[in-house]
Amino acid sequence: MISNLRSTVKLPYYLLKTLSLIWQSAQNWTIAWLILLVLQGCLPVATLYLTRSLVNRLVAVVGAGVEWETIRSVMLPIALFGGVLLLTEILKGISSW
Repeated sequence: MISNLRSTVKLPYYLLKTLSLIWQSAQNWTIAWLILLVLQGCLPVATLYLTRSLVNRLVAVVGAGVEWETIRSVMLPIALFGGVLLLTEILKGISSW
């Protein structure tokens, strides 16, 4: 029990030392990795928001009748949704590289 407590107390110290070593050896890569992680964390939220917007607009188009003016209102959410999905796949490829 006491040995587990001692190892738990030492854990933050070792974690700090490890992060310091990583920062000293690869500062630019660490910054790039953190930016990549933040972007990958934000993309599912953007996908969810755009899905909601796209479904709402599609329902409005179907309810109003399929005409060119109503279809045009759906084009931007479709393009943004596709862009976010493409960016998600690109960032997955970059992070696995």
